[in-house]
Amino acid sequence: MPKLIKDGALAEDQWQLVEQEHLESGLELTDDKHWLVPLSYWNDIESTLEHDQQHLGVWVDGNESAANFRGKANRIPLIAIKFPVFTDGRGFSLARQLREQQDFKGELRAMGYFLQDQLYYLSRCGFNAFLVKDDADIASLLESLHDFSNSYQAAVDEPRPLFRRRA
Repeated sequence: MPKLIKDGALAEDQWQLVEQEHLESGLELTDDKHWLVPLSYWNDIESTLEHDQQHLGVWVDGNESAANFRGKANRIPLIAIKFPVFTDGRGFSLARQLREQQDFKGELRAMGYFLQDQLYYLSRCGFNAFLVKDDADIASLLESLHDFSNSYQAAVDEPRPLFRRRA
């Protein structure tokens, strides 16, 4: 069972990941659980959803366009971005676009294949939750969120570059 780091601490994962093939086989999504569904499915049923649908989150691959969330990002309580391999950086860009361009305020979760060395940078891009392998060293992962005390560049976590902060 994977572990969840959320907002800098170990947390209980209440969300059930649903793959597209499960939806095609007739899986019924009840209101008594939290479901993480593909964006394409969420788009198909969006018109039938009530405004405050807090039990239905979305997962996407890193190659998804942030424009596909325009006007609806904040109707979704959780957006999870899957990293297919640790060398695929498109999820970093998508996270920043969701936070900065779409003004997404909910949980932004990284899942899939990313490295411990990337946690600090993932958090700078706007991720506040990380789904990690069940055998992961949580204490070490939590320390990785604070690998550096200062950053030169602007990011989601600090919109001013270092030279502006020093002025």
